[in-house]
Amino acid sequence: MITKIDIFDMDGTVIDSTHRYRTMPSGDRIDLDHWIENDIPEMIARDSLLPMAEQYKKACIDPQTYVIIATARACEDGDANYQFIEKHLGLPDKFIHREGRSDTRGGAELKLKGIKPLLNLKQFVNAKVRVFEDNISYLKKMCDTLDGIGIYVPSKQGH
Repeated sequence: MITKIDIFDMDGTVIDSTHRYRTMPSGDRIDLDHWIENDIPEMIARDSLLPMAEQYKKACIDPQTYVIIATARACEDGDANYQFIEKHLGLPDKFIHREGRSDTRGGAELKLKGIKPLLNLKQFVNAKVRVFEDNISYLKKMCDTLDGIGIYVPSKQGH
């Protein structure tokens, strides 16, 4: 029986990808062109795990926990992002991400669209939702919408 749904952001929360990340000169948002330029297998392979990765791994082996990765990354099945996660973390029960570069929705909107339908399924009716996130505005929006418990993970990538 599923009693918990744990939702993990990736960058800055579970995975350190700061070597591929920078903000715009104003400092208030990600330099998306720079991110896309560095979202290649050679650079993804240099990502590393953050301390929250241990919490993720524990959740993955708990039979009462349904684990979701919800990221604003653009991914495709089997790409370098999937390979990194599979090798270093183990794949989650559900992986929510952008479906290609043309998906320009806001991060919280993207994540909620993938998560909300699950909460209507019978096996998740009484499950407690926990959200692990480094973007405080995403965290607030997701917890308010999902009636979840937020775990803020401070990072240099929370834009």
